[in-house]
Amino acid sequence: MYHYTECGLNNVWLKNGYRTVETPYGPATSVADVDGLNQAVALSLTEKKGQIDGKELRFLRMTLELTQLQLGQLLGAQEQTVSLWERKGTITPTADMVVRLLVAEKLQSPPKPHRTAACAGTETASREKIVACERQQRWEATRTKDEGHALTA
Repeated sequence: MYHYTECGLNNVWLKNGYRTVETPYGPATSVADVDGLNQAVALSLTEKKGQIDGKELRFLRMTLELTQLQLGQLLGAQEQTVSLWERKGTITPTADMVVRLLVAEKLQSPPKPHRTAACAGTETASREKIVACERQQRWEATRTKDEGHALTA
């Protein structure tokens, strides 16, 4: 599996859909349909139990193609507040829910009642890893508990 840290998240792994290529600077990884992959990861995050953290918020904000100022305006918050949420990882439950719904709407994911219930608590979920797999030229991402096993690429 390939540890896909290029998205800005530390817990995303790819089962397939990538290849290693040689460049003048050494080996590099090429991902098939990176936009589809990032959308699958984003949808997976909208269904995560517990609050999203700062890195996840930044990833979802980038999925929405919004600046910190624009997201702040949508949420009734200051740009500095969004920056603080992304750096410190403490986002309000309401902002968490709204961001999840905005991402689901943008990616045209059918409404799911548990999407808003997933972030109802203020606790964070236990450490999960996201494993993405490309099937028939379409990415799917699932969340699994990270049991603390050594994850190697």
